[in-house]
Amino acid sequence: MGKKDAAVKNFLEDNRIFADLFNGAVFEGRQVVKARTLTKEDPAHKTLISLRRTVGKERDLLRRASLGARYMVLGVEDQSKVHYGMTVRTMLYDALDYEAQCRAKALLDGKQGLTAEEILSGIAKGTKLMPVYTVVFYTGEDPWDGPKCLHDMLNMPAEMKNIVPDYPLKIVSVRDWDKPELFKTELGIFSDC
Repeated sequence: MGKKDAAVKNFLEDNRIFADLFNGAVFEGRQVVKARTLTKEDPAHKTLISLRRTVGKERDLLRRASLGARYMVLGVEDQSKVHYGMTVRTMLYDALDYEAQCRAKALLDGKQGLTAEEILSGIAKGTKLMPVYTVVFYTGEDPWDGPKCLHDMLNMPAEMKNIVPDYPLKIVSVRDWDKPELFKTELGIFSDC
C-alpha cells in the first residue's frame, strides 16, 4: 500500500468520517449512518477472518452500522488508481460477508430441532442477514474509466443481459464531487482537490 493510500485509509478509519462518506455520497446528505453506532467487528467477524485468509482477500475498511433496530455492514475500498477488476473484487468481498453471516447463524442455531432442509442449508428457514453495501472511494487524478458494473466486464450477447444478474459498483470519486455541502466533516475538503 502506498503512502497516499495509507493516509486515506487512516483518514477514513475515523467513524465520523466513515459515516459522513456514506451519508454524503450514498444517502445524499441525509444523516442515516451515525458515527456512534459504527463498530469494527460484526457477529460474523471471526468466521469472516478465516474466510478471508482462505481466499487471500481483505477489505480496506468494514463497519457494522446500527440503523435503528436493524444493522447493516458497510465496506469501503480505497483506490488511488483505477482497478479494472473492482466489480468482481467487491462482489467477492460482499459474498464473503454474507457467507460469514450464514456460518455465524449456523453456529448460533445449532442443529437441534432443525429440519433436514435447514441442516442441508446450514441455516434455519426464515433466517435474515444484514445487508452489505460497499463503496469504492476513488482519489485518483484520472477519471474512473473502469467497469462500473459486472455487465461492463462480460462478453455476452444482448439476449443474455436479461438473465445474467448484474452487480453495480458504487464509485465515490473525489474528482467528481460537485456538492461538498453534503458532507459535514473534513471529508468535504476533497472537493477542492
